[in-house]
Amino acid sequence: MTLSGKFWYQDLMEFLVSMGFNQSTVIRCLFFQKYSDGSVIFILNYVDDMLYYGTSEQTIVAFETKLSE
Repeated sequence: MTLSGKFWYQDLMEFLVSMGFNQSTVIRCLFFQKYSDGSVIFILNYVDDMLYYGTSEQTIVAFETKLSE
């Protein structure tokens, strides 16, 4: 139980990196992905809470679809 947060973070990080997200070198809980059309998605993670936002509705919907799979 004491390491469950760490293991969850590692699993989430590996999943996001496999989807093409980059991890910030300064804020380690911030992930971002830039798309060819100029849109960007940002993800902030804190323990078991996640906030994501982006510049395009289409890329957000595509991200939600991938996440639900």
